[in-house]
Amino acid sequence: MDLIGATRRPVRRGTTLLSALLAATLVLALTACGSGNDSGTTKINFQTSFLYNAWDAPFFLAQDKGYYRDEGLDVTIREGQGSGAAIQSLLGGANQIVEAERAAMSIQATEAGELVSVAGLKASNGLAIISNKDRGITTPADLRGKTIGITLGSSESGILPAFLKKNGISPDDVKIENLAVSQKAQFLASGKVDAISFVNYSAVSIAPLDQLNMITFTDHGLNLLGTGLITTTEFTKKNPDAIKAFNRATMKAFNEMVADPAPAIDALLKRSKVLKRDAAMTQWKLYIEGESTPYTGSQDMDQWTTMLTSLKDAGVIKAPKPAEQYFTNDFVS
Repeated sequence: MDLIGATRRPVRRGTTLLSALLAATLVLALTACGSGNDSGTTKINFQTSFLYNAWDAPFFLAQDKGYYRDEGLDVTIREGQGSGAAIQSLLGGANQIVEAERAAMSIQATEAGELVSVAGLKASNGLAIISNKDRGITTPADLRGKTIGITLGSSESGILPAFLKKNGISPDDVKIENLAVSQKAQFLASGKVDAISFVNYSAVSIAPLDQLNMITFTDHGLNLLGTGLITTTEFTKKNPDAIKAFNRATMKAFNEMVADPAPAIDALLKRSKVLKRDAAMTQWKLYIEGESTPYTGSQDMDQWTTMLTSLKDAGVIKAPKPAEQYFTNDFVS
């Protein structure tokens, strides 16, 4: 199954009237966002990489404490449905900055350009194949003949084929079930799928960790970076000060959460309809495990080069550009 191709289906054309209305709406949205307004602030639409989870709490803390406002920003935070969808929202102009897996961003940037990572958040990538222990899936080879639930359009749909290839598994050896992010836990629990692709530091939201097996991509041949703050090259040229301001406020909140997670979790739980406090606290502990603090947003050239080489070797990126064309440290302190 061509998982990568499955994310690139052409958009159906609507009626002439509908197209005109949508175009007018987009023009208004683009005019209103990413630029100054009468109050002297810059409006930024920001989208998380996924449904709201503990690692999104710093953004809400920064918003509630007025850190974005103090930097001259009017930030709207939107809930994501995967890194692929977040990146597409950038290219479509709906958002100005998004949180996304940098591996997914590098695939898109190689093909279309226009994207740049302006800050790193998580150095290590948590993508994994997660299953209930009673399925007996402990190695990549155990996936043969199994059904894996993934979300087409998310980062995993571009990276899973590389993981399978790296571990000697043909795409024809597995069955892919396209699931919404919100369906994954339910389908895994009910046995409708044998495994799902998910991030390991969020697995506690699926089931108790001692009931799950996890096969992480980074432990099986793919050297991938975690999430970062992504924008377009056009936005960096037109709004460099706004990006610096967004990064300053965000890193301030991340470091406050490292010191004391409770206020940030409180801010998150005001927005999340499903996440429980204990699960959020566990997610955060797993998220920052092994990460370098304090957070600065700085990104490492060698790590980027290693990831791009890994993706090239796996056949995901045929001809990667030099690493410095995918990221910049110009907007971090």
